[in-house]
Amino acid sequence: MDQRELIRRAARGNHEAFDALVRFASSRLYGIAYRILPQIEAVTTP
Repeated sequence: MDQRELIRRAARGNHEAFDALVRFASSRLYGIAYRILPQIEAVTTP
């Protein structure tokens, strides 16, 4: 099931679809943070 279908199902009240969307979004955010945090630490560490 693709992300659009999950959104449709979640909008209709499907809690499992909503949970899947939350897991998907949190995985993406962790991935982004993992890439940028080392860069931030390099700039802020004396």
